[in-house]
Amino acid sequence: MTIVMEKNILITDMTDFAERLNELLKISSQKEISESTGISQASISLYLSKKRKPASDAIIKIADFFNVTTDYLLGLSNNPNKSGDLPEDYLELKEKAEKFEELKDSLLKITKKLR
Repeated sequence: MTIVMEKNILITDMTDFAERLNELLKISSQKEISESTGISQASISLYLSKKRKPASDAIIKIADFFNVTTDYLLGLSNNPNKSGDLPEDYLELKEKAEKFEELKDSLLKITKKLR
């Protein structure tokens, strides 16, 4: 992340934000975020394409929606958990757990058919 001070305002390269938001969208849809936060789907799309920088209140709303820190969303931390208890690779582990559950369900169905 590139951080620049301009007229005493912190300006950041939003690449990390867009990437983190894209990862979090595996958990929830733009529509769900929009409905819960009041941020339009069009704005969310612009954040993802890095055509618009989100205002600080939008960053906070999105972080609260996903229960992650704003530092995580901005790429300042690799730990998404607000309490610091979860491992840094939380999203990767969660995705693997979901895939495992899908595989387990598939195997159970196959087992039932074989009986």
